[in-house]
Amino acid sequence: MKKIILADDNDSIRKSSARLITILLHIEVDTVENGNLLVERVRTNGNDYGLIITDDSMPVMNGIDATREIRKFNKDIPIIMNSGSDRQEEALKAGVTEYVPKGYPEHRMDAVRRLYRGD
Repeated sequence: MKKIILADDNDSIRKSSARLITILLHIEVDTVENGNLLVERVRTNGNDYGLIITDDSMPVMNGIDATREIRKFNKDIPIIMNSGSDRQEEALKAGVTEYVPKGYPEHRMDAVRRLYRGD
């Protein structure tokens, strides 16, 4: 079964989100703290992942720029942006599959189910 990779610079959000997905959906989650590490991990281990979840506002490289980079070498993997930024239109143009505002974990879980499992 393919894993999910989650990128967020907030340690508590990263850990709690990964734990929630693992417990509720029984999917292994790898985590990184910035967009640069996300791009590197997907480029190196892309076949291991069935879904990307990323924040937008992160140090080193933000989620939109990471999405643009990933789309250069992987056009198919679904990407959920879970962010408090107001850059939804820009995110979708960059290649994000679905934009879910932070503060709505049930919406994020619904998006994960739909895009990862096809529910």
